[in-house]
Amino acid sequence: MSTGTIPVTERALVARLKRFLARDDFRLVRSRNPETRATAGELFVLDVLENTITEDHHLDLEEFARKMGVLQAYEHLSPSEGRKKRLEI
Repeated sequence: MSTGTIPVTERALVARLKRFLARDDFRLVRSRNPETRATAGELFVLDVLENTITEDHHLDLEEFARKMGVLQAYEHLSPSEGRKKRLEI
């Protein structure tokens, strides 16, 4: 986490990426089963027209968002409180 930057939640960042990718018939997908997670990672990009996984798989959410231009230099991905609580249980 950087000082002097604005926090962006994971949910907001995923929504930004989904809107950005939808323009070109792509979709950001979160894996639901262990087989897909092992092959494509927790997050991957799906080509809707071809129904195939693109080369963008095993994504680091913050890095990918910066690469696509949807997370600016003055923003950072904030730690998710809900995710931390689920892991502690």
